[in-house]
Amino acid sequence: MNKRLVKALGVAALGIAATGLFIPQAAADSVTHLAPGVDCEEWQCTNNTNDEYQIEYDAHCLYTGTAEVPHLVDHDDSTLILPHKQGIISPSCPPESDKKGNVVDGVPFDVYYRSAQVDNVPPLRLPTGSAH
Repeated sequence: MNKRLVKALGVAALGIAATGLFIPQAAADSVTHLAPGVDCEEWQCTNNTNDEYQIEYDAHCLYTGTAEVPHLVDHDDSTLILPHKQGIISPSCPPESDKKGNVVDGVPFDVYYRSAQVDNVPPLRLPTGSAH
């Protein structure tokens, strides 16, 4: 075997071994704790507080055009979760143009939760008609 092939196989083996070390830890606790009472798991977040929370995340969007190799793109997004509610996270992947100018729609593939911020917007007060 030539040296390049041996080196490539060695790097691949190290990558596989490293992946095997981290997968059991990730699988043991798949819930992301963003704030006290605010947890997200897979495509759903639960808010067990009295506050509204803006959940910020990176959506990994998969683009599979006919003219290019499929690729992933990170896309920043956020979703509002009301108090004592569960919310489904539905990222919107913006369309991209391939090299031939065809518009390719992205498909949400994975999500990485970054933070949860309190977003209590005071209710709108309608004018009462009095001039004070």
